[in-house]
Amino acid sequence: MTHFILNVCLHLCLSALCLLTAAAVPVEEYVWRLPHDKAGGNCTEFAIHPKDATVRYVASGDTGLYRWDTAHDRWLNVSDWNADTGGGMIAGLALDPTDPQIVYYAAGRGTGDIYKSIDGGETFAAAELAKPDGKKVYVNGLEDASSNGPLLAIDPNNTDLLYYASRKDGLWSSDRASAAGSWAKVEGFTARGDVAGTKKADGKDDRKADGRGGVSFVAVDGGGPTVEVDGRKRSAIVYVGVSGDLHRQETPGGPVETVEESGIWRSVDGGRSWQRIGKPSDLEGS
Repeated sequence: MTHFILNVCLHLCLSALCLLTAAAVPVEEYVWRLPHDKAGGNCTEFAIHPKDATVRYVASGDTGLYRWDTAHDRWLNVSDWNADTGGGMIAGLALDPTDPQIVYYAAGRGTGDIYKSIDGGETFAAAELAKPDGKKVYVNGLEDASSNGPLLAIDPNNTDLLYYASRKDGLWSSDRASAAGSWAKVEGFTARGDVAGTKKADGKDDRKADGRGGVSFVAVDGGGPTVEVDGRKRSAIVYVGVSGDLHRQETPGGPVETVEESGIWRSVDGGRSWQRIGKPSDLEGS
């Protein structure tokens, strides 16, 4: 009985404290509005800088990247300069946690690039993201799959290290702060997901690839352990999501090999090796 009375008293005290606190904090009415007269479509990401809460960005898969303008209480589109080349189709956003002036974004509509600003979004430089044969890496902020999860990530323990999850072209990284020509495919990560269809013997489609299949997100565990790679510290744990299984076929009409890849993959050695730790069927019945 004593414990019961103490619990009741404790709950009453906490309730009174909550009411007093709520009464003491003024509530400011907020009017919701579009950030731009032409804004719309998918809002793929929203970011606030951890050291300066006035530094805010919102990314749209249709209309571009917006930065909050505190002085004039408005949102400014900072990607208009390359909108004609697909720069308005944002497919990834990352802020350097140590410097509010540095922001990265990926943009494109099938082919695209990664852009970096060191002056708070006033100007941007392209990373020239390309494969060894010179072909552009798949970047598409206009498709629904761009909202599956964060596609661009920066390592808090080594802010020169970034990762990009290309839905059709796999996992990429730069260890030189996205300098031009510094991006390369992460060779240890081979999963592709459902990005390849199959053909009948006459060359017609037998099975089309899933439009949302492929590498769907990348996330860095900045609060976990670190490792050294090539003499530099980086976060040991990185997660990557893959949508769908790979269907491999050598020739039209030939046998199809299904490679189970769908699920969450994890590296515990800074991206050098990977293991699938979860798959969709793990959630059945939960």
